[in-house]
Amino acid sequence: MTNRSIQINCYTLGDICADAESNNKTTVGGLTGMSGGTNINCYTYGNVGSLVTTVDVGGINGRIAGIAVDHDCFYNSDAAQTIAGREAAEKRSSGTVVGEEINTYPVTAEKMASDKFVKHLNNNKENMTLILKDVSTYLEDMTENNKEGLSHFLFYTGDGSDLNSWTMGAKAPEFKNAAGIRVTYTRGDGCVKLDWSASENAEKYAVCGFVSGKWRILAEGYGTSYVLDDLSSGNYYKVAVIAKTNGVWSKDISNAVYVTPKAVEAHGYPEVSSVVYDENTHQFRLNWSAVDNAEMYGIAVKSAGKWKVQAYTDGDTTEFTSPKLRAGNKYEVVICAKVGGKWDISDIAGRSFTVTVK
Repeated sequence: MTNRSIQINCYTLGDICADAESNNKTTVGGLTGMSGGTNINCYTYGNVGSLVTTVDVGGINGRIAGIAVDHDCFYNSDAAQTIAGREAAEKRSSGTVVGEEINTYPVTAEKMASDKFVKHLNNNKENMTLILKDVSTYLEDMTENNKEGLSHFLFYTGDGSDLNSWTMGAKAPEFKNAAGIRVTYTRGDGCVKLDWSASENAEKYAVCGFVSGKWRILAEGYGTSYVLDDLSSGNYYKVAVIAKTNGVWSKDISNAVYVTPKAVEAHGYPEVSSVVYDENTHQFRLNWSAVDNAEMYGIAVKSAGKWKVQAYTDGDTTEFTSPKLRAGNKYEVVICAKVGGKWDISDIAGRSFTVTVK
């Protein structure tokens, strides 16, 4: 049973048969029994059956509810659909249809084993943006007109390029990384080392990163490892590895992983050791304790309820002299350290202190 979920590029190969322990009722489908969600570009291969009498037996769904929709889904027309030991009077994609079936139809086992069927599934994957638009239009209409009560929306908004690809298996298509490249990584200080499995016939590899909403090639090479550096602790980066074969770069980035460098160990805060005032120039000088692995320090002052950085020092400098100020003025000040590429602005209220110009 599904309830307002979305299944994209899914398939089943085995047989399924159901019995009823109570109410003498079964709902049996090759993919889902009771479908209350969205199925897109899916297929089923095996036999479907119910041991008891029912009307809810189908190649894809036993019953497709009013809030559900199937788009470009297929079932094996050569597979059996049985009810209480007998062949169903009519083979159907869904035993009972209340929702919507768009481009959903039977395909023979022979055609499922063809390159043409694989190409059709991959074309749907590559045109996922248009398919999602069609499905979203249907779901939005359902919601606006309150059809079947509360409806749902799609949570997957990609274009399909981040997904695996359909390739021919032993008897029918399988959905997997076409190049067979598996990416792993090891975290380092401010960096990660990527390692990946070799792809047959690959001429070259490229490490790609998802930057500003787009995939970009970050580096190219012939080996099966690469070190990504200049990374900030606590941040996650989406990367993938693609291969060039026959002079053409693959577009399959389905092996994408999120990587992050080692977490920066607790380092403490800069602690002010002295505040020295100069009554002649109306300046003050701050001195503070060093923070391990500090790259920079920032001196901030609270003004109109907001913290504003007034000056920076490098990681080796633990003092700061203010400009000339007006005697009697008071300033709420805090010193923050940048460690592992990230500013530590935690507990500012508890760490701040007041300076009165003399």
